[in-house]
Amino acid sequence: MRKTIEVVDDFYRDPHARREQLLAQGAAASGGSAAPDAEARMRLAGLLGCTEAALPEMTGRLTHVGADGEEEGGAPHAYDSAWAALVCLALPEGRFPGGIGFYRPAAAAGRNPGAEHWEETVYVPLTFNRMVLFHGAVAHRYTVRSIDGGPVDDRMAQLFLFDEPDGGR
Repeated sequence: MRKTIEVVDDFYRDPHARREQLLAQGAAASGGSAAPDAEARMRLAGLLGCTEAALPEMTGRLTHVGADGEEEGGAPHAYDSAWAALVCLALPEGRFPGGIGFYRPAAAAGRNPGAEHWEETVYVPLTFNRMVLFHGAVAHRYTVRSIDGGPVDDRMAQLFLFDEPDGGR
């Protein structure tokens, strides 16, 4: 059986260089031009059990976890892509207190359950250079627990969205 969630620590060999490269791209990286480099493609292919050539096109962007008010307790969401991967690039000294919670609808939830009708099944803390790979259809929410007013780059992450290596969904 194929896993739904995979956690990889020390994803990049030189995460500081990758972080600086993405920061230098500025708005372009946030707008969707932070595609995976050769190292990330190689690591993702290995995790998915395929060759790099078999990997589909990936979109990638720089994101700041919790920047969209997700720490306010909104309902979990899913992606249209088959897979999502989030690499935490928040520096360890930034004291980033966040993670990714994975959810299932609570037994009493209706068709469109609100935030209170979800049950958290797994929580993965985000730490510097940790990559979390998961099926895009799995309901999840990025959480930020009490940011102490630090800079937004203290919540920096790289997000990849892509379909199955064989072209399926």
